[in-house]
Amino acid sequence: MKIEYLKFSNGKVWRETHDHQIQGTVYVDYVSGVSPVTVSMAATGLNRALYGLDYRILGHGLVKFSFNADALKEGELKALETLSLGDPALADALGDQYHLNDAELQHAIDAERAYGEAKPDPAGEFDVLIARNGREIRCPGYPQECDYVRVVIDDWELAYWHHQEWGEAPKEVMGALLGALGGN
Repeated sequence: MKIEYLKFSNGKVWRETHDHQIQGTVYVDYVSGVSPVTVSMAATGLNRALYGLDYRILGHGLVKFSFNADALKEGELKALETLSLGDPALADALGDQYHLNDAELQHAIDAERAYGEAKPDPAGEFDVLIARNGREIRCPGYPQECDYVRVVIDDWELAYWHHQEWGEAPKEVMGALLGALGGN
């Protein structure tokens, strides 16, 4: 199944899945208030509430949102730029949007290419920690054994460690894990 990456007028790029879902995390100025309009504006640049928009406040100005692309009007759809996984514009936009360093950006693109929509099942994973910057540590949920740890943002995998790696070099992996969680 084909995944599309939609670039909105505000420069944000969101993954549109086969069922037309778009989701992500944006910063919303709490002083201005969190509302369907302010979340829609932060996510898409559109100055209106998107029909069917769902969102939850994570804290520190971060809001996780989702909506169906069918909520976009015809003129709004025409204004979008559709990017492909190999498009340098996608890499540039992701790097800017998530403040990724070169290694994180390359890992995110490689993981997306490898996984596609067959990413590890979020229902089988547990968000151990969501950092102030929106990055998350994910691992298998209890009672499964914890045999890997991933750092992700909006389902873009930025880093991954297998249990053998932290068994062989625990100090290096712990430093890399915390560094990836904190961002650059």
